[in-house]
Amino acid sequence: MDLVTIYSVCAPRVAGVRSRLLTVGEITFLEASTSFRDLLRRLQSTRYGEYIRREEPSNCSELAFALRTPLVMAYKGFRGIVPGYALPVLDGYMESYIARNVRLYFKYTYTGDESALRHIDARIEAVQGYTELLGVYLSRGSRRDLVEALHRAGLNDYPVCLKALEPLLEKRRGPLVLVDIVVEALSLSRLLDRASGLPADERTRLENLLGVEAVKFISLTMARATRLGLDMGYVSTLVPEPIGAMLLLYSEKPLTLCRRLQVPPTICKPESPGELASKLYNYTWRIAWRTSLWNQFSLAGILAALKLLELEVQKIYSICVKTVAREYGYNF
Repeated sequence: MDLVTIYSVCAPRVAGVRSRLLTVGEITFLEASTSFRDLLRRLQSTRYGEYIRREEPSNCSELAFALRTPLVMAYKGFRGIVPGYALPVLDGYMESYIARNVRLYFKYTYTGDESALRHIDARIEAVQGYTELLGVYLSRGSRRDLVEALHRAGLNDYPVCLKALEPLLEKRRGPLVLVDIVVEALSLSRLLDRASGLPADERTRLENLLGVEAVKFISLTMARATRLGLDMGYVSTLVPEPIGAMLLLYSEKPLTLCRRLQVPPTICKPESPGELASKLYNYTWRIAWRTSLWNQFSLAGILAALKLLELEVQKIYSICVKTVAREYGYNF
């Protein structure tokens, strides 16, 4: 397949992903929800309505699982048209997405036990290539199909305890935060490793996009470590290179790291790690939007389009958690 043919097929699909995002008005409409049931009712009037009706989610985690379908469909569409050399990176993105979300699904739906979660992380990492999980996740299967697949993969040798809504409102503390840091670093590192086999121009575009993600990850890690009173030198030993080196570099010379990752220096002058995380989140949105708009054929453009869909699900999940918290008398 020549470049012109690929561009003619791929560019409209990337643009199509962008055009299907929820509008500002729709987001505002969802944020006005008064209860979980009210949120589901409001979602029925958006493009996510058919997925809500099919999955019938009963909590925020199940809702996020139900909303993953547009992202999966976009991934399958892109996979059929990108050049062969780009497939490992595209698959790596989806594997990382699945690993993160399978873990979150179990964390918030089944258990709050930290040792069980570490066990889940280890077993997911041990499932080579996530082959069975990938097959189930890309099918039109239900939540039960995913649970059964995980059990077949050997994830049924720990006590599964159904809980109500309390885990949604728990704060991340102690060792569990370190597990989060390691899981996220592994996902990002895996994508950086896969980028090494790409042509130079595609690798540059991808590294620029991942650079923004890396800085955002580092800022969040700094914020977590600050809250826990952890030493950054210790935290950096838990995560793979080059992310560990970036953590140390950031803690000493944030402007040097910004230059290395081509991020505007003004963003690296925050009042606190939390403020930096907020700035970088907004900056990532702008970069993803611009990349998908102006570099529609590039692999970075495709990943940016998928990232936009992923961020949209995260936004709805955040609205869900805040809605449930308000419903039960908590104020965020």
